[in-house]
Amino acid sequence: MEIPIRWRECAKDLACAEKVIKRFFATNAQKCADDLNKSLLEDLTCSDYMRLHTGGPGGCGSKDTLKNVNAINKCMENI
Repeated sequence: MEIPIRWRECAKDLACAEKVIKRFFATNAQKCADDLNKSLLEDLTCSDYMRLHTGGPGGCGSKDTLKNVNAINKCMENI
């Protein structure tokens, strides 16, 4: 099945892409906080959002996303 071309148009439009990303995080951030036993969305860190981004809605509760976060954090230490 071919993905509709509209996503490509949205990806090229900063306002559209920003809206999609914000909606994704708004929709899934509470589950992420719950999976990490954090009481408030404000307690989520940049690393938590990386896990959500790389692992999708279940990314914060998945050990698979820790490898990516650890690699990025290690890289950030060298900047």
